[in-house]
Amino acid sequence: MTYAIPYELIGKILLLILLIITLMITTGLSLAYIVFKKKKLIFPKFILFVFDSFHFISRKAVHLLGGNESMIETVGVEIRNNLSRNKFSKVPYEERIIILPQCLRKLECPAKMSSVDGLKCVGCGKCKVAEIAKKAKELGYKGTIVVPGGGFVKRIIKKYKPRAIIGVACPHEVYTGMLETAKKGITTQGVALQTGGCVETLVDLNELYGIISLKS
Repeated sequence: MTYAIPYELIGKILLLILLIITLMITTGLSLAYIVFKKKKLIFPKFILFVFDSFHFISRKAVHLLGGNESMIETVGVEIRNNLSRNKFSKVPYEERIIILPQCLRKLECPAKMSSVDGLKCVGCGKCKVAEIAKKAKELGYKGTIVVPGGGFVKRIIKKYKPRAIIGVACPHEVYTGMLETAKKGITTQGVALQTGGCVETLVDLNELYGIISLKS
């Protein structure tokens, strides 16, 4: 006895799934636009679900609409920061670390790179790395580490075993980094760089210091 494959039914199911996904992405992007423009959180967990599940499609949709694709990561980081801020503030300073990108340094930076500890800042004052590290040290932070790339972060986490992390990087790196640390049960706050290009970048120090000082 043979059974006919219900192609028509399968087609209808696939079409329904496609319509649901399209509706979810459209709704998620609309809510994200409100967050981006008005700084008002509306259904934040739904937005994160859409962005995390359909990240590539969401970016392409923003691009097709004439927007900047990085809005996805910018909004995602802002939402995650808000959702985890209270938990982060309860972690003692001495159980937190700060991870900075090496692109914050100047081209003439005299610091050497260590395969274990990242860039060994010498405090020359040519960039803001030493100032940030000093601020964190005064509060009792476990460490401020300057890394050459995202892959180095796993090594740092394994060595320092922090309960909380402040990550500074480009929007995409911060977004993906917060996803990975969440899987490890580490509370994270992210700060996106103000400039791109991977050379002599800038970070909003007021925003960063505000997060560094968070305490409940």
